Amino acid sequence: MITIGLSMRGQWLPERKEYRDCLDRRWASFMQDVVPECQWLLLPSLGETTLQYALDMGINGLVFTGGDDVGTDKARDVSEQVLFAEAVKQAWPVLGICRGMQVLNLMAGGTLCKLENHAGSCHQVHTDDEVFTVNSYHTNGIDRAGLAADYSTLATSDSGVFIEAFRGLNILGLMWHPEHEPLQSAITKKWIRELFLGEKA
Repeated sequence: MITIGLSMRGQWLPERKEYRDCLDRRWASFMQDVVPECQWLLLPSLGETTLQYALDMGINGLVFTGGDDVGTDKARDVSEQVLFAEAVKQAWPVLGICRGMQVLNLMAGGTLCKLENHAGSCHQVHTDDEVFTVNSYHTNGIDRAGLAADYSTLATSDSGVFIEAFRGLNILGLMWHPEHEPLQSAITKKWIRELFLGEKA
């Protein structure tokens, strides 16, 4: 059975002097809806020791969730870096959502670009076969020139300039937040189930 570890965003509470790892509660219903066959648990951002924690918990799949920009939380950045390296070594499936997709691109040698007036909007994305509407919460994007060589494009923005989804060996990146959508698009669900369960339509 696949046991999926989900990374979390960091949140500083100055009144309590606490730095917390946290995750949107909608991830629970999302995981149950899309991959009910899989176990999953949350991974704290412990820096390099996150890897040993994940191994002790029997993790053999990953979701890099959304959150603050890369570079704003060193502990999370390092945690996802060591997890990604192990995932490549062990051929674990890895899903990257929004920031998580950006991390996957950077770790594979790609680059990011700044976006203006994009966060907080909804827009269409285009695949080879269909067009559908997604949410948007990111201020960094990936254009065609910045896409890592190991990845192939699955979906683009209306303009065709920006990459909204990509695929690599055991890798799937989505720039939108599917956990925010009560009804998943068929293609989003299909891609994720293919990644973690090997299902083909």
